[in-house]
Amino acid sequence: MTRKWPEVFAEFDPIGRRIAAAFNQERIEGGGWDHIVHDTAYGSISLRHPCGWTLHLMHHKPHTRSARLEVNGSYPTRNPYRAAPCPEPIYVGMHTAPRRIARDIARRFLPHYIQAWKKAEALRTKDEQNARARATRNRQIEAILPAARPSCAESPRHTTERHVSYFYGRDARDSTQVHARVGSGKIELDADAEHATLELTGVPAPLLLTILEILSVSRPLTGRLVPAVEPARHELPPAAHTVPGEVIGRSQPPLPERRAEPGTSQ
Repeated sequence: MTRKWPEVFAEFDPIGRRIAAAFNQERIEGGGWDHIVHDTAYGSISLRHPCGWTLHLMHHKPHTRSARLEVNGSYPTRNPYRAAPCPEPIYVGMHTAPRRIARDIARRFLPHYIQAWKKAEALRTKDEQNARARATRNRQIEAILPAARPSCAESPRHTTERHVSYFYGRDARDSTQVHARVGSGKIELDADAEHATLELTGVPAPLLLTILEILSVSRPLTGRLVPAVEPARHELPPAAHTVPGEVIGRSQPPLPERRAEPGTSQ
């Protein structure tokens, strides 16, 4: 028999309120916990911490009239398809003393949950960085090739940071108003947009040879290599060396040697 929401709320709101109060009385992770009761037919409570942690306490196997709560958690994520590195849930008695429940959760589940939550937060931050990088790369691609567009199946929110762009040539069957000059293809960016996969179809042979020439490692470099020259350094004049007692003046040329005249002695 399915229970109605007012009946579920009347039973689980006091349970959640008492457990949240016990978390704060025990100063678990500094306190500040509150609770909400979810609109379900089986009973579900969430305990929320100011830093973003959320613990879920759900009535375990309500159809069997079980008196246990399954303790699990939620994790920050930008990708709903990425599996959170969550620890195994634990179970506590629904009618156990609230402070005992709080201590049990703090000892058996919370340390593993916080560690997994921090890993999930790091992944979410990385996903956001990658999304910004893809958005920048897509703008660069569209500036060069305006025909590059997202798939029609993608939601508008994800088009700017998409992984894949398509473009179609003038003669393509599903060509749009904006088209490439020749050929059709697909550009698939890696997560961080540092590398990509490019697929081309309908490329004319001369253009194909040009592309292959660009990709060839044996293509000779053009231009003239100029070695880097460091700027000239001004040298300091030699340091003066003075001997105590020495008189420093302008040097005079040596006097010419005096020769003796004939018939005279020196």
